Amino acid sequence: MEIDIFQIYAPSVVPFVETLLRDGRVGVCAGVIRIVDHKKGCPEGEDRKCDRFKIVLPYAGQSVIWEILFNAVTPEAPPDFIFDDFDFFPDTDKLESLGSWNALDAAALLHVVQELLAQYQEHQLSRVGRESRLYTEYESLLDLLTLTPDMIEMHVVPRASGKGGEVNVLVKLPIDFSRLPPTLTLDKSPGEDSAVLLLTYPSPSATRMTPQLYLSPGVEQALGGAQSLRIPTTVSSGGHLTQYVPLVSKLLTNKVEQVVQGFEKKKEYMAAFLSQLGNSVLEYDTINFSQLTLLFEWNDFSFLLHVRVPEAFPNSKPKLVLQSIYHAVDGKPYHSSPDNYPYSPRWSGAEMVERTR
Repeated sequence: MEIDIFQIYAPSVVPFVETLLRDGRVGVCAGVIRIVDHKKGCPEGEDRKCDRFKIVLPYAGQSVIWEILFNAVTPEAPPDFIFDDFDFFPDTDKLESLGSWNALDAAALLHVVQELLAQYQEHQLSRVGRESRLYTEYESLLDLLTLTPDMIEMHVVPRASGKGGEVNVLVKLPIDFSRLPPTLTLDKSPGEDSAVLLLTYPSPSATRMTPQLYLSPGVEQALGGAQSLRIPTTVSSGGHLTQYVPLVSKLLTNKVEQVVQGFEKKKEYMAAFLSQLGNSVLEYDTINFSQLTLLFEWNDFSFLLHVRVPEAFPNSKPKLVLQSIYHAVDGKPYHSSPDNYPYSPRWSGAEMVERTR
């Protein structure tokens, strides 16, 4: 349920909250910032509104919670922060947006949060341990796939013993989705088309890991879902980042290429029908090129031919449906679906149509 920030927050705080809610997409997954637990700094006084709250940040498959404390009495002052990770002590000298705080800039708080996240990323890397195998692979992976540090997030769950516990590694895969046909991602991608890979290790020294692949809505629709990629759950490399991440990246790249080529082949196939049998075409799918209907006459008998092109075209042959326009069975037009027509995925679209005739 949406809240009325103007009714809840002090006027000096409202612009910062509004910007966080509107523009607050952060991290590898570009997740939204959520705001919870708004409070008043000075409970006494009925007219005083809330000037402090908590933000929930998506980070490496986890939720990081920070409390932000403004003082409505001194609205020109920057906020204080309380972090849920008590070992995180940011270097305030590197927080430029906080040092040059401008209470009139509605994006000032968002900039501080972004700078804090960059330091939090360094903090989590130090928990992994710069001498650990996982950290060495992290550095190698940056060079191997030409990634930037902001494309990989690590999160270590601390144990009571002080040693590192479970480790989440979230990687934004460097895949070019711009070649995907826009019609396949239509109305499904409110943000950037992307793919992120989440790897969970029991500890920083572990070689066993559990992978999960997440695709943005438009990409998932175009590729038929993350499950269709069948990424390996175990690899002979023993869970090495430098081998597993490039492997999944290559699988995804190949899938994108397969979808692009399949879409172009559908267009070619439809164009061949229009070229060879244009006078018989009643209608066809001009967006996804997945179906076409033709009207034929043979010995004074008219009938329809429906051509339905499957997702896996050209590896899977189109379905042909012959439909009578005179006869009905059980109240429905009589139809049959011949499947023994000649077909090869290696043929050109023109040859496919010619052989079908």
